[in-house]
Amino acid sequence: MSARSVTLIIALLCAWRPAAARAEAPARASDLTLDAELIAGLASTQSTSGDWSEFEARRLEVGGRWSGAGEAWGAELRLEGARSSGPESLNGIDGNSMVVRVKRGWAFGRLAPHAALRFEARAGLVPDLWVEAVEADYDLRALAPTTGEDVRFLSAADAGASVLASAFSGRVRVGFSLTNGEGYRQTELNSGKTTAIVGSIDALRFSFAGSGARLSAHFGWIEGSTGVARMPSGRLLSGLTFGAHRLGAGAEYLRADGAFGRALHADALGLYARGVVVPRWVGLALRFDRLNQDLGAADAVRERWSAGYFAEPFGGAERRAERLRIWLAAQVERAGDAGGPVPGAGRLGDLTRALVLLDFSTQTRMQAEEKP
Repeated sequence: MSARSVTLIIALLCAWRPAAARAEAPARASDLTLDAELIAGLASTQSTSGDWSEFEARRLEVGGRWSGAGEAWGAELRLEGARSSGPESLNGIDGNSMVVRVKRGWAFGRLAPHAALRFEARAGLVPDLWVEAVEADYDLRALAPTTGEDVRFLSAADAGASVLASAFSGRVRVGFSLTNGEGYRQTELNSGKTTAIVGSIDALRFSFAGSGARLSAHFGWIEGSTGVARMPSGRLLSGLTFGAHRLGAGAEYLRADGAFGRALHADALGLYARGVVVPRWVGLALRFDRLNQDLGAADAVRERWSAGYFAEPFGGAERRAERLRIWLAAQVERAGDAGGPVPGAGRLGDLTRALVLLDFSTQTRMQAEEKP
């Protein structure tokens, strides 16, 4: 028998499987998840510079996430509605029209070399690691975004790549990212790149009020540059969050070296708590935010207190992805003598705001089996 014949027989034996073995081979699931989120309502404001009211759309988002081979790989695309001009814009599109833009768009691949260890690699317009970590247990976006987004220390996403690792059934999570550093609203303005390391530890996991609960500690470090002038931009991040079905609380403290595209040192503190007193009908929330725009200036501080009542007449508190929540809320903002709308500007007038908001979200999932 020739060497070529032996090689052919070995190849056929390796490729051949009995019919029973083929029938027992597990199918790989392919998932497609679609979701939408809306936060909108009426805001009435009283301030030292005048009173006004307006209907506003605070959050308009739709997204889709596909995964194949049992979530071994996949992709996500998320779109949002936003005004075409922002606080720093001179002109918008056709006045200041609402436009649709990409908020996140990325592909991922996952690897689990051990049952207790998992890795995930991402590339594209990837989520910010810190925002993603603290937002997992945050449930008050109707009142305000997470602290880093709210004070513009961070952007919800950026162009680049990231790697995440989790161990001990997800109790320990660490992420590393390399991005442009300008955020998803801006193109790259210099050749420097921004690196970030974010970690989370679930210090406690337990059952609370009939559902799972966890107490998590978060920490992060960011170093990079922004703008054409390649302004150094560093961030030190720390946080503590508690999340459960009927109760939640958290704290974030962030320090920025190179804030607002300038050589400023600033810090921000965010505290919040929420609780469901009567399921479906009575929920209460409280949030406090403090921003020091320039640690080198006297009284460059802005503070905001938010308090709200919410109801979920159709239920859904256990699943944030599917609910209808109605808010009645009030906010009070105070500013120091140097706490202007932008660092270095004059004092911003104090204001009081009353809010009636609708917080709606829905999700649908489709699954197909992929035969190997």
